[in-house]
Amino acid sequence: MRFQYLKENKDKYNIKKACKTLNISRSGYYEYLQRKPSKRALENEVLCTEIHQLFNENKGRYGSLRITKALEKKGIKVNRKRVGKLIRQMKLYAKGSRYCYKRYNKKSSSIERPNLLNQVFHTNHRNKIWVGDMTYIPTQKGTLYLNGIYRYVHQKSSWLVHEYTYERFPCNRCFFTRISERTSKSRANYPYRPRISIYK
Repeated sequence: MRFQYLKENKDKYNIKKACKTLNISRSGYYEYLQRKPSKRALENEVLCTEIHQLFNENKGRYGSLRITKALEKKGIKVNRKRVGKLIRQMKLYAKGSRYCYKRYNKKSSSIERPNLLNQVFHTNHRNKIWVGDMTYIPTQKGTLYLNGIYRYVHQKSSWLVHEYTYERFPCNRCFFTRISERTSKSRANYPYRPRISIYK
């Protein structure tokens, strides 16, 4: 440890004085500099590179257990304790994901909207009744948003995956024209306000 410390800080201190202060011989220090790194040290360097790459690819969410399993999939067999030790040496700290519920604020969603359908979900008119929903899909590259539309008269469903949020991506005419004919003025469009479960 003392040899390593002196090697890392050799530009800051005088070697002769530093060796005397650390109670080590100069000959021993220069011999240490000429030593080749051990096999385990070389393996640790390769492991540190792989661990750091996996940690960044998964946005800091992988700990020692997941990284060990990911290394095994790559064909690198290593003990979990060794991986954990290297992670601590590199000062990498995994983020803990927690499951939470996002609910709409009562004040902002207190506007009552008329029930135009009145539980009658049958129609013979085109583009009269459309229903939709949205859900979150967490991925390694970020959150995707799945918008689904169901047309009662055709008994068909359509969907679209996008990277925008619910507020930025409403069910507008641009979306409808991609999945059906031009919409009529009689179409009833309901903004849906569900309880949405997401991962943070």
